[in-house]
Amino acid sequence: MDVLGVDHIDLIVNDLARSAPFYEKVLGALGFRRVPHATYLVWANAHLAIGLRAAAPAAREAAFDRYRVGLHHFALRVRRRDEVDRVHDLLVRDGITVLDPPAEYPEYGPQYYAVFFRRSRRDEARGRPLPVGVLAQGPERGGR
Repeated sequence: MDVLGVDHIDLIVNDLARSAPFYEKVLGALGFRRVPHATYLVWANAHLAIGLRAAAPAAREAAFDRYRVGLHHFALRVRRRDEVDRVHDLLVRDGITVLDPPAEYPEYGPQYYAVFFRRSRRDEARGRPLPVGVLAQGPERGGR
């Protein structure tokens, strides 16, 4: 058996109505489109779906710690460096917190060029800074 890649990522948020515009903006800029789903919000392209689900009421105010067991971050791959730069421009224009600007990150592999950001200021204030990366990789590391 050979795993072909990630099919989908589901994220839990405290407030779907507040979170949806952020994901619509960022994922829309990355070529994802909102698709209907019976139980939660989903954006997809031909390769991956990203879903948002509401947190259980008892867990809504729990602090996020990316070094605790669970999801640390997720990264989305694009084809070219200029696409990483365009995402960075969108983040800056819309006041989204950039953790690390577009640059090469050789510690992650040859020709690894990425931008990293946090999903929202409000979530940061509540201790939930889920990092997201957008990266373009060269052929030395298996880039497409």
